[in-house]
Amino acid sequence: MKDISINYIRYFVTLINCGKFSTAAEQLHLSQPALSKSILSLEKQLGTSLLKRYHHSFELTDVGHYFYESATYFLDIYDDFLSNIERRTRSPYSGTVRISASGVILDMFFPNIIRRLAKDYPSICIFTREEDTSSSIQAILSHKSDIGTGLYPLPRNYQNTFVSRHLLSSTFHIVLPKEHPLAECDQIHVADLNNQNVLTPGQYSFIHQKFMSTCEDYHSHPNIVCSCSQIQFLLNLASSGAGLAVLPEALLSRIPGNLTHRPLVPKTAWDLALYHLKNTYLPLPVSVVMDSILYEFENILHNEAPVRSDFEDDLF
Repeated sequence: MKDISINYIRYFVTLINCGKFSTAAEQLHLSQPALSKSILSLEKQLGTSLLKRYHHSFELTDVGHYFYESATYFLDIYDDFLSNIERRTRSPYSGTVRISASGVILDMFFPNIIRRLAKDYPSICIFTREEDTSSSIQAILSHKSDIGTGLYPLPRNYQNTFVSRHLLSSTFHIVLPKEHPLAECDQIHVADLNNQNVLTPGQYSFIHQKFMSTCEDYHSHPNIVCSCSQIQFLLNLASSGAGLAVLPEALLSRIPGNLTHRPLVPKTAWDLALYHLKNTYLPLPVSVVMDSILYEFENILHNEAPVRSDFEDDLF
């Protein structure tokens, strides 16, 4: 008996499961004559008939019944074998990690993080969702994201649901042209921003929300002329004189030479956290990405300097 083709065995099992040559041929993406020829070749290799053929139908011979049952069992084992081999040879660091973060966070910190991951773990694919803290929490709860970044601490009603790691505390500064009258001050009070044109990083970002909350506390009413998560765009607007930009200290290295900055008082801090669901298994790729994020922020804190992406030299 010659070696039997795996494909022929699979074609035969599919034919019996479908009950018709036309249906099986369509499922196998073969022409009906090609399928008929394959079944005849299988019978020739076995040296026996598997089917009793009629004008518009067929039925199994006794040998055909035995072969079908044995072939079905064999294919199950064979497919499991191939799947196990593939699983064992695949990198344990292969997979997709879904991250929810604000556009500001993605723009500020993730170029370095993803660059490092692409170099060290090229089989990990990062999917990002641009969302504020509330939406990020909901994305993780609904399993649309694996991890997220947002305000620290998390809202009290979620603190028992999530594990959160504090990443960064960064005070707010006002970025303005060097020739602006407020540039002569050592610091800028929120009251000084009353009726001033102001630029903030994203209307729904926690930076914007915390800044506006502080203004309300001191009855200051700045004119928000633009709110955008693209930091480079905000800096371009500030350079053009369109308004004063509110930025966390961690971003001050990105301002061009024609701008300066002053701390905002009363002191307003932006606290950022990384979080995931509590009591939930984290696949290895997710753990690797979390470690990379923590490493990035530990470097920022250790250096005690504003973060600057490796790509920023091309921006200015």
